[in-house]
Amino acid sequence: EKTMSASEEFERQYTALQNDQGWFYYADSGKISISGDDRYMWLQGMVSNDVMLLKNNKVDSLQACLLDATGHILSDMTITKIHEDDSALLLDLPRENVEKVLGILDRYLIMEDAELRNVTDEIGCVSIRGKREYFAPNTPEALAHLVLADDLVEISPEVQEVWRVEQGIPKYGAEMDQTVIASEAVGASHISLTKGCYVGQEIIARIDARGHTNRALTGMTIEGETLPKAGDKLFAQESDKLRETGRITSVVPSSPAADGKPIALGYVRHEHREPGSHVVTQTEAGQAVLSIAEFPFARKSAA
Repeated sequence: EKTMSASEEFERQYTALQNDQGWFYYADSGKISISGDDRYMWLQGMVSNDVMLLKNNKVDSLQACLLDATGHILSDMTITKIHEDDSALLLDLPRENVEKVLGILDRYLIMEDAELRNVTDEIGCVSIRGKREYFAPNTPEALAHLVLADDLVEISPEVQEVWRVEQGIPKYGAEMDQTVIASEAVGASHISLTKGCYVGQEIIARIDARGHTNRALTGMTIEGETLPKAGDKLFAQESDKLRETGRITSVVPSSPAADGKPIALGYVRHEHREPGSHVVTQTEAGQAVLSIAEFPFARKSAA
């Protein structure tokens, strides 16, 4: 049997993702359970999205953020029901944030009937055909039972990252952290503007009334030979000088959706985000030129 080259293997996995035939294990997924009669009402006042959509069976899962009082992101998360009998809620969030979030949420628990528990090691999470699935116990045997289908292809972390950047999906630790206001990184997928009060809501409502943030998450294609890196500052030409306008958060050296060009995600000031306009980095490696692009980046047709 012929061994695939690295490029052929990449193409096989990438095509599987395009065709919803991929799977991968969320190794960095942390989990918190919330049980008790007041869990919905209490969590509704904690996170940025409308938890009642879950309670009323309008959605199967919900993306949201936990914010501080100034609207900055303490963690993103996916919220689901753990059991079919709706006895508990599950917060699926970056593993690095579990202890921090547990501590913050616990401080807000006063008289409510709600109990928090770290269940990271008890419940596993896997992406199958683009959808999160949960399994317990969190063992290789239980995982294997979920992904036995012959037409599923396991997707490597490298291909996952290319796909994530192409789709413009922010990641905690790259595009999201406590220096980022939620409205800069995420929109209606994570934020409800109609649900009422929650921690950080006043700032988010004020930004919505104003129309936009000063900067926002932006897609870019990289022109030329110099490849920038995450953390590099971005500059835009204004009159006869360069003005700092943002920073790069993620770089992919070759993107199938951009005809093999390198692409990047980063934050760029609103006035410099017009698609087709250019920004640059100034580093010891030289000047990298980036062209503002709309994302998700255009996909090539699936094979």
